[in-house]
Amino acid sequence: MVAVYVTDAKGRTLFVQRTDEKLLGGLWELPMLEITGKPTPRDALQALREKTGLVATGATFKGKIEHTFSHFKQEVDVYAVSSVANTLDKKRYPNVRFARAKSLPLTTVTRRAEEVL
Repeated sequence: MVAVYVTDAKGRTLFVQRTDEKLLGGLWELPMLEITGKPTPRDALQALREKTGLVATGATFKGKIEHTFSHFKQEVDVYAVSSVANTLDKKRYPNVRFARAKSLPLTTVTRRAEEVL
């Protein structure tokens, strides 16, 4: 997996809400994308674009986290993006928002990703 950390001018973090049909439905997480192979900055930019509609020109690797669920292990490479080239379209992406981490119920993986930032 690859995760992307983005903040706005107010210091809030960009989060995506998981759909109810998925594991951990309703919780919020960093924009993430499952990939095959070794994660790259390009994968991080793709995750940002696919999950939020936001476009950035560069991503910086911040660290790797591992999280073990009862039946599988998840490895996540965390990247940070310093700025985006467009604004968030809330009508097209209603489950995406900038918020303070303390104000939302986050997945454990997202809370752990904050440790590498």
